[in-house]
Amino acid sequence: MDNYFTPRTCCPVCGSTKNEVLHKHRFAEADDDTVKGYDVSLCPVCGLVFANNIPAQSEFDHYYEQFNKYQDLELYSWHPIHQQVFDWVTKNVHKDAIIVDIGCGPGYVLRKLKQNGYKHLIGLDTSETNCRRMESEGITTLCGSVFNVRSDELKNADVVLCTGVLEHIVDLKGLMSFIGNAVSQNGRLLLQVPTLQNGLGGKFPFENFSTEHINYFSPATLLRLLEREGFEPVECAVDEMTIFSIFQWRHDDRIRDYIADSENAIEKMLKKVDPLIGTAKPVYVYGGGTLCRYLLASTRFARLNIRAIIDRNITLNGRHIAGIPVILPEQLIENLTIIICSYFSSSAIERYIRDEIKLKCDIISLI
Repeated sequence: MDNYFTPRTCCPVCGSTKNEVLHKHRFAEADDDTVKGYDVSLCPVCGLVFANNIPAQSEFDHYYEQFNKYQDLELYSWHPIHQQVFDWVTKNVHKDAIIVDIGCGPGYVLRKLKQNGYKHLIGLDTSETNCRRMESEGITTLCGSVFNVRSDELKNADVVLCTGVLEHIVDLKGLMSFIGNAVSQNGRLLLQVPTLQNGLGGKFPFENFSTEHINYFSPATLLRLLEREGFEPVECAVDEMTIFSIFQWRHDDRIRDYIADSENAIEKMLKKVDPLIGTAKPVYVYGGGTLCRYLLASTRFARLNIRAIIDRNITLNGRHIAGIPVILPEQLIENLTIIICSYFSSSAIERYIRDEIKLKCDIISLI
Protein backbone atom coordinates (compact mmCIF):
# COMPACT_ATOMS: atom_id res chain seq x y z
CA MET A 1 0.00 0.00 0.00
CA ASP A 2 1.28 3.45 -0.86
CA ASN A 3 2.33 5.53 2.12
CA TYR A 4 2.52 9.17 1.14
CA PHE A 5 2.30 12.35 3.11
CA THR A 6 0.89 15.54 1.61
CA PRO A 7 3.16 17.95 -0.31
CA ARG A 8 5.76 19.49 1.94
CA THR A 9 4.84 22.79 3.54
CA CYS A 10 6.61 22.39 6.89
CA CYS A 11 9.91 21.22 8.36
CA PRO A 12 10.36 17.48 7.62
CA VAL A 13 12.27 16.93 10.88
CA CYS A 14 10.26 18.72 13.57
CA GLY A 15 7.07 19.66 11.70
CA SER A 16 7.32 23.37 12.43
CA THR A 17 5.40 25.56 9.99
CA LYS A 18 7.64 28.49 10.81
CA ASN A 19 10.57 29.01 8.48
CA GLU A 20 12.88 31.67 7.11
CA VAL A 21 13.21 31.69 3.33
CA LEU A 22 16.94 32.01 2.63
CA HIS A 23 16.77 31.75 -1.14
CA LYS A 24 14.19 31.25 -3.90
CA HIS A 25 15.57 28.72 -6.39
CA ARG A 26 13.94 28.26 -9.81
CA PHE A 27 14.55 26.02 -12.85
CA ALA A 28 13.62 26.27 -16.52
CA GLU A 29 10.88 23.82 -17.39
CA ALA A 30 11.72 20.42 -18.89
CA ASP A 31 9.65 17.41 -19.98
CA ASP A 32 10.62 15.37 -16.93
CA ASP A 33 9.81 18.13 -14.45
CA THR A 34 8.84 17.25 -10.95
CA VAL A 35 10.41 20.31 -9.37
CA LYS A 36 10.24 23.67 -11.13
CA GLY A 37 11.69 25.45 -8.13
CA TYR A 38 11.43 25.78 -4.39
CA ASP A 39 12.15 27.98 -1.40
CA VAL A 40 15.36 27.13 0.44
CA SER A 41 14.07 27.47 3.99
CA LEU A 42 15.64 27.44 7.43
CA CYS A 43 13.67 25.96 10.31
CA PRO A 44 14.14 28.20 13.37
CA VAL A 45 13.12 25.36 15.70
CA CYS A 46 15.51 22.53 14.76
CA GLY A 47 17.89 24.26 12.35
CA LEU A 48 17.27 22.11 9.27
CA VAL A 49 17.71 23.72 5.86
CA PHE A 50 15.28 22.22 3.35
CA ALA A 51 13.40 22.80 0.10
CA ASN A 52 9.93 24.05 0.94
CA ASN A 53 6.75 24.23 -1.14
CA ILE A 54 7.53 21.15 -3.22
CA PRO A 55 5.39 18.25 -4.54
CA ALA A 56 4.43 15.14 -2.58
CA GLN A 57 6.62 12.07 -2.19
CA SER A 58 4.52 10.18 -4.75
CA GLU A 59 5.54 12.60 -7.49
CA PHE A 60 9.21 12.18 -6.65
CA ASP A 61 8.82 8.40 -6.68
CA HIS A 62 7.26 8.60 -10.14
CA TYR A 63 10.15 10.77 -11.30
CA TYR A 64 12.80 8.32 -10.07
CA GLU A 65 10.94 5.39 -11.63
CA GLN A 66 10.70 7.09 -15.03
CA PHE A 67 13.87 9.19 -15.21
CA ASN A 68 16.39 7.37 -13.02
CA LYS A 69 19.82 8.53 -14.15
CA TYR A 70 21.59 6.35 -11.58
CA GLN A 71 21.28 3.26 -13.82
CA ASP A 72 23.85 4.60 -16.30
CA LEU A 73 27.03 2.64 -15.55
CA GLU A 74 29.20 4.94 -17.63
CA LEU A 75 27.91 8.12 -16.01
CA TYR A 76 27.79 6.73 -12.44
CA SER A 77 30.64 4.38 -11.65
CA TRP A 78 32.55 3.28 -8.54
CA HIS A 79 32.93 6.32 -6.28
CA PRO A 80 35.04 6.99 -3.16
CA ILE A 81 31.87 6.85 -1.04
CA HIS A 82 31.31 3.29 -2.30
CA GLN A 83 34.78 2.42 -1.11
CA GLN A 84 34.12 4.04 2.27
CA VAL A 85 30.94 1.99 2.72
CA PHE A 86 32.63 -1.22 1.53
CA ASP A 87 35.57 -0.69 3.88
CA TRP A 88 33.31 -0.10 6.89
CA VAL A 89 31.20 -3.18 6.19
CA THR A 90 34.15 -5.51 5.66
CA LYS A 91 35.82 -4.28 8.86
CA ASN A 92 32.73 -4.37 11.07
CA VAL A 93 30.17 -6.85 9.71
CA HIS A 94 30.38 -10.66 9.59
CA LYS A 95 29.79 -12.39 6.26
CA ASP A 96 26.58 -14.14 7.36
CA ALA A 97 24.93 -10.79 8.16
CA ILE A 98 21.75 -9.65 6.41
CA ILE A 99 22.62 -6.43 4.59
CA VAL A 100 19.96 -4.22 2.98
CA ASP A 101 20.97 -1.37 0.65
CA ILE A 102 18.20 1.22 0.21
CA GLY A 103 18.57 3.19 -3.00
CA CYS A 104 21.37 0.87 -4.09
CA GLY A 105 21.58 2.14 -7.69
CA PRO A 106 23.47 -0.30 -9.93
CA GLY A 107 24.52 -2.23 -6.81
CA TYR A 108 28.19 -1.39 -6.83
CA VAL A 109 28.62 -2.00 -3.10
CA LEU A 110 26.41 -5.10 -2.99
CA ARG A 111 28.15 -6.71 -5.95
CA LYS A 112 31.58 -6.16 -4.45
CA LEU A 113 30.39 -7.48 -1.08
CA LYS A 114 29.06 -10.59 -2.83
CA GLN A 115 32.45 -11.06 -4.51
CA ASN A 116 34.00 -10.90 -1.03
CA GLY A 117 31.88 -13.66 0.45
CA TYR A 118 28.82 -11.85 1.86
CA LYS A 119 25.82 -14.13 1.42
CA HIS A 120 22.62 -12.34 2.45
CA LEU A 121 22.32 -9.18 0.38
CA ILE A 122 19.15 -7.29 -0.57
CA GLY A 123 19.03 -4.24 -2.81
CA LEU A 124 16.11 -1.81 -3.06
CA ASP A 125 15.93 0.58 -6.00
CA THR A 126 13.36 2.34 -8.16
CA SER A 127 15.11 1.33 -11.42
CA GLU A 128 13.97 -1.92 -13.03
CA THR A 129 17.21 -1.92 -15.03
CA ASN A 130 19.30 -1.82 -11.85
CA CYS A 131 17.22 -4.53 -10.21
CA ARG A 132 17.38 -6.87 -13.21
CA ARG A 133 21.13 -6.36 -13.41
CA MET A 134 21.62 -7.34 -9.76
CA GLU A 135 19.17 -10.26 -9.94
CA SER A 136 21.20 -11.66 -12.85
CA GLU A 137 24.20 -11.69 -10.53
CA GLY A 138 22.37 -13.51 -7.73
CA ILE A 139 21.49 -10.51 -5.53
CA THR A 140 17.94 -10.30 -4.18
CA THR A 141 16.21 -7.04 -5.10
CA LEU A 142 13.01 -5.17 -4.38
CA CYS A 143 12.01 -2.79 -7.16
CA GLY A 144 10.26 0.41 -6.06
CA SER A 145 10.51 3.07 -3.41
CA VAL A 146 10.40 2.39 0.31
CA PHE A 147 6.84 3.72 0.28
CA ASN A 148 5.33 1.12 -2.05
CA VAL A 149 7.44 -2.06 -1.98
CA ARG A 150 6.54 -5.17 -0.03
CA SER A 151 8.69 -5.03 3.07
CA ASP A 152 8.16 -8.56 4.44
CA GLU A 153 11.63 -9.53 3.18
CA LEU A 154 13.21 -6.65 5.08
CA LYS A 155 12.98 -7.85 8.66
CA ASN A 156 15.88 -8.29 11.08
CA ALA A 157 18.53 -6.75 8.85
CA ASP A 158 21.88 -6.61 10.58
CA VAL A 159 22.90 -3.59 8.52
CA VAL A 160 20.88 -1.10 6.50
CA LEU A 161 22.87 0.98 4.03
CA CYS A 162 21.35 4.29 2.99
CA THR A 163 23.89 6.34 1.06
CA GLY A 164 22.95 9.40 -0.95
CA VAL A 165 19.24 8.92 -0.23
CA LEU A 166 17.99 11.18 2.57
CA GLU A 167 18.70 14.36 0.61
CA HIS A 168 16.17 13.15 -2.03
CA ILE A 169 13.25 12.27 0.28
CA VAL A 170 10.17 14.41 0.99
CA ASP A 171 8.75 12.08 3.64
CA LEU A 172 11.74 11.67 5.96
CA LYS A 173 9.58 10.37 8.79
CA GLY A 174 8.15 7.65 6.53
CA LEU A 175 11.62 6.61 5.42
CA MET A 176 12.86 6.40 9.00
CA SER A 177 9.84 4.31 9.97
CA PHE A 178 10.59 1.92 7.10
CA ILE A 179 14.21 1.60 8.19
CA GLY A 180 13.21 1.09 11.81
CA ASN A 181 10.98 -1.82 10.78
CA ALA A 182 13.77 -3.34 8.70
CA VAL A 183 16.74 -3.19 11.05
CA SER A 184 17.24 -5.76 13.80
CA GLN A 185 17.49 -4.98 17.51
CA ASN A 186 21.28 -4.88 17.47
CA GLY A 187 21.57 -3.78 13.86
CA ARG A 188 23.24 -0.72 12.40
CA LEU A 189 22.14 1.99 9.99
CA LEU A 190 24.88 3.43 7.78
CA LEU A 191 24.00 6.87 6.41
CA GLN A 192 25.80 9.11 3.98
CA VAL A 193 24.49 12.51 2.92
CA PRO A 194 26.05 15.58 1.32
CA THR A 195 26.88 18.43 3.63
CA LEU A 196 26.59 22.13 2.93
CA GLN A 197 29.42 22.80 5.36
CA ASN A 198 32.05 22.61 2.66
CA GLY A 199 32.70 26.19 1.48
CA LEU A 200 32.40 25.11 -2.15
CA GLY A 201 29.69 27.56 -3.21
CA GLY A 202 32.26 29.71 -4.95
CA LYS A 203 33.57 26.75 -6.96
CA PHE A 204 30.32 24.89 -7.66
CA PRO A 205 27.56 27.51 -7.26
CA PHE A 206 24.21 26.07 -6.12
CA GLU A 207 25.29 22.50 -6.91
CA ASN A 208 23.45 21.21 -3.85
CA PHE A 209 20.25 23.07 -4.75
CA SER A 210 19.39 20.62 -7.54
CA THR A 211 16.10 19.34 -8.88
CA GLU A 212 16.64 16.23 -6.75
CA HIS A 213 18.33 17.39 -3.53
CA ILE A 214 15.65 18.77 -1.22
CA ASN A 215 17.19 18.33 2.26
CA TYR A 216 20.48 19.97 3.26
CA PHE A 217 21.92 18.43 6.39
CA SER A 218 24.54 19.45 8.86
CA PRO A 219 25.82 16.88 11.38
CA ALA A 220 23.58 18.47 14.03
CA THR A 221 20.36 18.38 12.00
CA LEU A 222 21.03 14.82 10.81
CA LEU A 223 21.45 13.79 14.45
CA ARG A 224 18.19 15.55 15.40
CA LEU A 225 16.28 13.71 12.69
CA LEU A 226 17.65 10.31 13.66
CA GLU A 227 17.17 10.80 17.41
CA ARG A 228 13.59 11.99 16.90
CA GLU A 229 12.89 8.79 14.99
CA GLY A 230 14.39 6.45 17.59
CA PHE A 231 18.01 6.04 16.52
CA GLU A 232 21.16 6.75 18.48
CA PRO A 233 24.59 7.67 17.04
CA VAL A 234 27.50 5.24 17.06
CA GLU A 235 30.07 7.13 14.99
CA CYS A 236 30.26 10.06 12.58
CA ALA A 237 32.86 11.37 10.13
CA VAL A 238 32.55 14.65 8.24
CA ASP A 239 34.64 15.86 5.32
CA GLU A 240 34.18 18.79 2.94
CA MET A 241 31.62 16.89 0.85
CA THR A 242 29.79 14.33 2.98
CA ILE A 243 28.57 13.24 6.40
CA PHE A 244 29.25 9.53 6.95
CA SER A 245 27.55 8.19 10.06
CA ILE A 246 26.53 4.99 11.81
CA PHE A 247 23.39 4.75 13.95
CA GLN A 248 21.73 2.07 16.04
CA TRP A 249 17.98 1.59 16.30
CA ARG A 250 16.55 1.94 19.82
CA HIS A 251 13.96 -0.82 19.78
CA ASP A 252 11.11 -1.08 22.24
CA ASP A 253 12.84 -4.25 23.41
CA ARG A 254 15.01 -2.07 25.62
CA ILE A 255 12.09 -1.18 27.83
CA ARG A 256 10.93 -4.78 27.67
CA ASP A 257 14.36 -5.88 28.84
CA TYR A 258 14.25 -3.28 31.62
CA ILE A 259 10.90 -4.62 32.82
CA ALA A 260 12.06 -8.25 32.66
CA ASP A 261 15.26 -7.43 34.56
CA SER A 262 13.26 -5.56 37.18
CA GLU A 263 10.84 -8.44 37.63
CA ASN A 264 13.74 -10.85 38.10
CA ALA A 265 15.33 -8.55 40.65
CA ILE A 266 12.05 -8.24 42.56
CA GLU A 267 11.78 -12.03 42.73
CA LYS A 268 15.28 -12.24 44.22
CA MET A 269 14.26 -9.70 46.88
CA LEU A 270 11.13 -11.64 47.75
CA LYS A 271 13.09 -14.85 48.21
CA LYS A 272 14.98 -13.10 51.02
CA VAL A 273 11.75 -12.63 52.98
CA ASP A 274 9.90 -15.78 51.91
CA PRO A 275 10.82 -17.59 55.18
CA LEU A 276 8.88 -14.89 57.07
CA ILE A 277 5.78 -14.95 54.87
CA GLY A 278 2.96 -16.88 56.45
CA THR A 279 4.69 -17.24 59.83
CA ALA A 280 2.84 -14.30 61.46
CA LYS A 281 6.18 -13.18 62.85
CA PRO A 282 6.01 -9.37 63.19
CA VAL A 283 8.57 -7.29 61.28
CA TYR A 284 9.37 -3.68 60.57
CA VAL A 285 9.99 -2.33 57.07
CA TYR A 286 12.49 0.53 56.86
CA GLY A 287 11.69 2.81 53.91
CA GLY A 288 8.26 3.90 52.75
CA GLY A 289 9.18 5.02 49.25
CA THR A 290 8.53 3.77 45.73
CA LEU A 291 9.96 0.29 46.19
CA CYS A 292 8.01 -0.39 49.36
CA ARG A 293 4.74 0.83 47.87
CA TYR A 294 5.22 -1.29 44.73
CA LEU A 295 6.03 -4.42 46.74
CA LEU A 296 2.99 -3.97 48.97
CA ALA A 297 0.64 -3.39 46.04
CA SER A 298 1.92 -5.96 43.56
CA THR A 299 3.69 -8.85 45.30
CA ARG A 300 3.51 -11.39 48.11
CA PHE A 301 5.48 -8.92 50.22
CA ALA A 302 2.05 -7.70 51.40
CA ARG A 303 1.55 -11.02 53.20
CA LEU A 304 4.24 -10.18 55.74
CA ASN A 305 3.07 -9.28 59.22
CA ILE A 306 4.40 -5.70 59.10
CA ARG A 307 4.04 -3.94 62.46
CA ALA A 308 5.05 -0.54 61.07
CA ILE A 309 6.93 1.18 58.26
CA ILE A 310 9.90 3.23 59.39
CA ASP A 311 10.87 6.38 57.52
CA ARG A 312 12.91 9.45 58.45
CA ASN A 313 10.72 11.64 56.26
CA ILE A 314 8.82 13.57 58.93
CA THR A 315 5.97 14.39 56.53
CA LEU A 316 5.08 10.67 56.45
CA ASN A 317 4.99 10.31 60.22
CA GLY A 318 1.57 9.29 61.43
CA ARG A 319 0.27 8.43 58.01
CA HIS A 320 -0.47 4.95 56.64
CA ILE A 321 0.73 2.98 53.61
CA ALA A 322 -1.46 0.01 52.70
CA GLY A 323 -3.08 0.46 56.12
CA ILE A 324 0.28 0.15 57.89
CA PRO A 325 1.33 3.03 60.18
CA VAL A 326 4.45 5.02 59.32
CA ILE A 327 6.71 5.91 62.24
CA LEU A 328 10.01 7.68 62.77
CA PRO A 329 13.13 5.62 63.63
CA GLU A 330 13.27 7.04 67.16
CA GLN A 331 9.80 5.58 67.79
CA LEU A 332 11.08 2.01 67.53
CA ILE A 333 10.55 0.18 70.77
CA GLU A 334 10.92 -3.48 69.83
CA ASN A 335 13.84 -5.51 68.56
CA LEU A 336 11.88 -6.94 65.65
CA THR A 337 13.43 -8.07 62.37
CA ILE A 338 13.89 -5.02 60.14
CA ILE A 339 13.59 -5.31 56.36
CA ILE A 340 15.42 -2.46 54.62
CA CYS A 341 13.51 -1.37 51.56
CA SER A 342 15.62 1.31 49.88
CA TYR A 343 17.22 1.67 46.44
CA PHE A 344 20.27 3.68 47.42
CA SER A 345 20.60 3.92 51.21
CA SER A 346 20.65 0.34 52.46
CA SER A 347 24.18 0.51 53.90
CA ALA A 348 23.61 3.88 55.53
CA ILE A 349 20.35 2.70 57.06
CA GLU A 350 21.96 -0.44 58.46
CA ARG A 351 24.77 1.62 60.01
CA TYR A 352 22.16 3.96 61.49
CA ILE A 353 20.30 1.04 63.06
CA ARG A 354 23.44 -0.54 64.46
CA ASP A 355 25.44 2.52 65.52
CA GLU A 356 22.91 5.27 66.21
CA ILE A 357 19.79 3.53 67.44
CA LYS A 358 21.87 0.57 68.65
CA LEU A 359 19.19 -2.04 68.04
CA LYS A 360 20.23 -5.65 68.28
CA CYS A 361 17.93 -7.21 65.75
CA ASP A 362 18.02 -9.19 62.54
CA ILE A 363 18.32 -7.00 59.43
CA ILE A 364 17.39 -8.08 55.92
CA SER A 365 18.45 -5.72 53.11
CA LEU A 366 16.47 -6.21 49.91
CA ILE A 367 19.14 -4.46 47.79
